[in-house]
Amino acid sequence: MPKKKILFLTEIAVLIAIIIFLTVTRLGYLSLGPVLSITLMTIPVAIGAIALGPLAGTILGFAFGLTSFLQCYGADPFGVALLNASPLYTFIVCVPTRTLVGLFTGLIARATSKRSVLSCTVASFACPLMNTVLFLGTLFLLFWSHPLVAGSDVTQSVFALFIAFAGVNAVAEVIATGVVGTLVSKALMSMNKNQLGS
Repeated sequence: MPKKKILFLTEIAVLIAIIIFLTVTRLGYLSLGPVLSITLMTIPVAIGAIALGPLAGTILGFAFGLTSFLQCYGADPFGVALLNASPLYTFIVCVPTRTLVGLFTGLIARATSKRSVLSCTVASFACPLMNTVLFLGTLFLLFWSHPLVAGSDVTQSVFALFIAFAGVNAVAEVIATGVVGTLVSKALMSMNKNQLGS
């Protein structure tokens, strides 16, 4: 197997292991009360998408989305409520959106000259922004008219409040992913360049 492919698979495996670690320890989903949380899962997704490309971003985004969906089985009260309302809609909100985030982050990095600091910065900040927009946008489109939400003024108010606060929490996610993603992805690309001798 070519050295480049081995390096790619090894680094993908390490980043997936980090995603699993962040999920198991709950460090990747920092709870802020019964319904809100800040996710740091976009950090490994951004690093992989920028340093390894769109394919890696897609794989890591899918892993992120899968762990997000699994949170709905007891770990996240709001996710549990969504799952009870519609398992299919909840899956769509969690998994395809995060998969696209990883893909788009890799494409942005590639389009902005992959090896530059500017490229790393733009893509790192774009990753959590896209995550917020796609997640909340899909959540709103699929659940706003759902009988569980639309059938009660109280439920609809709580749902609207969640979307508003989640948008505010996104600022912390953008800063964390933007800073860490830029530094680590640039360092990883330099390391890979030295490893491959190019």
